[in-house]
Amino acid sequence: EEKTRLERTVPAVVLDVMMGKHIQRALQRRGLSFPSVVLATLGWTALLVLVYIFVFVGFNAFSDANEPAAATLNTVIAVTITLAAVQVARATDVAEVEETKEDARR
Repeated sequence: EEKTRLERTVPAVVLDVMMGKHIQRALQRRGLSFPSVVLATLGWTALLVLVYIFVFVGFNAFSDANEPAAATLNTVIAVTITLAAVQVARATDVAEVEETKEDARR
């Protein structure tokens, strides 16, 4: 709506450049620049790899691989960790989206 109003007074090329710069600044303020997204992704990946290493070393140390009950429990634990990681990531995303909406209203 505001862009339509500005298009009447400002040339389209200038308006696109200005909007692009504002969008980039807004994304950087929210921590959504390319380097921060890559860093966050690498951080989550490293954390999950370390958790899985810890869990699977524990599986090898404390359970018998030939026992079906132990294998089932190990699978349930691994799937639970995966689902918990997904839920934490989603909750973080939802909180950031809500925060962004709140900032936009101000």
